[in-house]
Amino acid sequence: MASDSRQLQPDWLNAQCPREGRYVLGPLLGRGGMGQVHEAWDVVLCRTVALKILKDIEPTALIRFMHEAQIHARVVHPNICRVYDVDNHEGSLRVAMQLVLGPNLEQAWRELSPGEAAAVMALVAQAVHVVHHMKLVHRDLKPSNILLEQGADGQWTPYVCDFGLAMALDEPALTFTHGVIGTPAYMAPEQLRGERDRISPATDVYALGGTLHFALTGRPPAGGRQGPVLDPRLPRDLRVIIARCLEEDPELRYPSAAALAEDLWRWRGGDPIHASSPNALARLGHRARRGLRPLAPALLALGAAAMLGAAWQARLDHQAALDRQQMEAAQRLALEAEQQTRDFRLELTMPIHDLRPAYAGIRARMARDRARMLALAPRFRGQGHFALGSAHYLLHEYAAAQAELQEAWALGFHDPEVARLLAWDAVPVADAAEQAAEFDPPAGLPPPAPGQDPPALLRALGREPGQGEDAQLAYLDRNYVRSASLSCATFLASPWHWEAAGLEAASLTALARQERDAGRLAEAAGRYRDAVAAAKAGLAGGRSDPALYHAWFQAARGLAELSLEQGRPPQPRLADLQDQCAKALRLDPGDPGLQDDWLVFSCLRARQAVLSGQDPEPLLKSARAFLGAWPREPLTVALRADRMLVYWLTAEREFRIGGDPGPALTEAMKGAGHTPFLCRDIFWEVVNLKARVDAARGTDPRPAMDALLARFQAPGPDTPWSVKESLAAGWLIRAEWEKAHGLDPGPSLRSARALAGSARSQNPDSASAIALEGLGQVLELQAHPRERARLLGLARENLRQALARCPQGSYQDQLRRALLEISG
Repeated sequence: MASDSRQLQPDWLNAQCPREGRYVLGPLLGRGGMGQVHEAWDVVLCRTVALKILKDIEPTALIRFMHEAQIHARVVHPNICRVYDVDNHEGSLRVAMQLVLGPNLEQAWRELSPGEAAAVMALVAQAVHVVHHMKLVHRDLKPSNILLEQGADGQWTPYVCDFGLAMALDEPALTFTHGVIGTPAYMAPEQLRGERDRISPATDVYALGGTLHFALTGRPPAGGRQGPVLDPRLPRDLRVIIARCLEEDPELRYPSAAALAEDLWRWRGGDPIHASSPNALARLGHRARRGLRPLAPALLALGAAAMLGAAWQARLDHQAALDRQQMEAAQRLALEAEQQTRDFRLELTMPIHDLRPAYAGIRARMARDRARMLALAPRFRGQGHFALGSAHYLLHEYAAAQAELQEAWALGFHDPEVARLLAWDAVPVADAAEQAAEFDPPAGLPPPAPGQDPPALLRALGREPGQGEDAQLAYLDRNYVRSASLSCATFLASPWHWEAAGLEAASLTALARQERDAGRLAEAAGRYRDAVAAAKAGLAGGRSDPALYHAWFQAARGLAELSLEQGRPPQPRLADLQDQCAKALRLDPGDPGLQDDWLVFSCLRARQAVLSGQDPEPLLKSARAFLGAWPREPLTVALRADRMLVYWLTAEREFRIGGDPGPALTEAMKGAGHTPFLCRDIFWEVVNLKARVDAARGTDPRPAMDALLARFQAPGPDTPWSVKESLAAGWLIRAEWEKAHGLDPGPSLRSARALAGSARSQNPDSASAIALEGLGQVLELQAHPRERARLLGLARENLRQALARCPQGSYQDQLRRALLEISG
């Protein structure tokens, strides 16, 4: 009998026993990867229970166990293990359940006679029917999930347990589970194929048939072309019952678990069963043979044909068994991929540590999975491609992940997790593609990449997006406000889903860039600060997630660049940036995103040193050494931009101190591209430096500048103000050359003035635009001395305004020197 009826205190109970809240812990009954099960005494209700204690549980698993407990607690039946209580004590989840003192069916099947096995499974089927009546499907019925307790009269009482994979037919599926879950040997075909919409009570009936076969023989049925192959030593009617449960078509199985239970009771009582029996056909064949003796020769030929048919059927059965084995092997690949993802997510919740051993393990597993996949027939490889795609995603190899996941879908593995991962993977893939298009556009100034139709991505895969996926699709459609809002809601509802916080940070960073390009710097700074806060909130859960550190730094660098642009000390402080970069690089020094963060931080420090009147060379030398030691070819777009930035700053420093900027400038120009994802498009700064170097060497800079300008469209209203400033500076370099060589600088000065004025109208507080206007006035004064009084006064006023907005800046310094020269 079940021990929850016993009210006497157990023999082991004493004052030295450890406590877990209201429970006194007794003997250890079992141990798993996430916790332990103890016999325990409930001091409040004075009863013995089985107490499952789950410590340091991953948030995803926590939700799964809470889901199990909630569903399990809904079912009350004498043959279903009861759940009494669920609570959280000092960070440990506790589930108090009915204590069943006995083995499970997998352990005890040898002790059961066929009649006892049939009775046990009849009771189990009756209990499962009650589960189905409550619109629940267990989905993991198997011998190890049926506990047995033997009473004083020798009778066995079964208890169905472990509702961890149970599904409510009237509720949506949990988003963090795969569609393919369960134990392959007992899974119905629709469950093996991940067809969630076909999961029904018939799915559990199939598992009951396989479990009945195990209870009678000690093994699940083998596969066959025309259905599972049953042990021929089983009683005939039991084979019929099991075969009815294991029909390929769910509609041909028993109409309910109760109908299965009735046939088992009828067999045990010696009554005819309701399921179709082959005996009727056998009797009909016997009567036919007696009436057809004159046709013996023809029948012999038919017999020979039948023998050939039987041989062919045996061959088909053999092939079907192989197919079943391959299907089960494929499903193991998918299930193991889910476990690998859970294990790695748990790794990311740990304090900062070296992730390279974990990455090495994933890569080793990928090699094994690829070999296992290639051993399967092509039609069974979808799960293998899914496993490989999941691994690539964990390694941040997003393009490779996308290719594998798309192949999994193309091969018919239409698991919801494939669609979910494809949606999440689409964001970094789209970001990389857009950044590449911006860095090296075919023609014109870097255009905005076209948006994608958000619902199409998942609807093409046959499903509607949920809230979390909707946030990704809004991001892909450049609807960053909606993406940030939905990501925030997802993270607040599911704090273990820290990727949503990273997506919120990325969306807010994209909004900040839009505000910055439009000249609304105060609004941009606010967006950057919100992005930093979002990423920081995510880091509370994913403490070792490199993607979150990168999202944090992308927002923090934008804020720091804005501060430098406005002549203020960087916020966040460079010391904070250095601390975060150092922490992140401990995770994986080979991560391109983290390498990008470190190099950008080094350049920020170098720019700050220049503005403070210090020599940036030690910092730049360190950055060049880092570039030579860590990043590997082919470089990502971000690292190519970093290389250009480092060598541009190096060449600027050499030019400023009278050294030779040529070698560094050559490196900066090597593979140069646009950087609208930085605060300024450094490409134009490099072009302007080359023009200044050419002019200083006596070479006409205009042909090279004309060749570059001819490749790009004329700036328009939507061109960022920072680009207009850089182009204005280029026209001033050209005007200065023309003035020095007796040419008319008027057209160049007018172009410079128009661009600087347009930049200033977009960003009225831009000290650079104001200083550029002043430099243009100085050049115009030198070309037209008669306008000295007016132009000199305007230039001085521009310098005053520029210094008021930003005391430090290269254009302000140039204007100050120019005014000293013409005034001295």
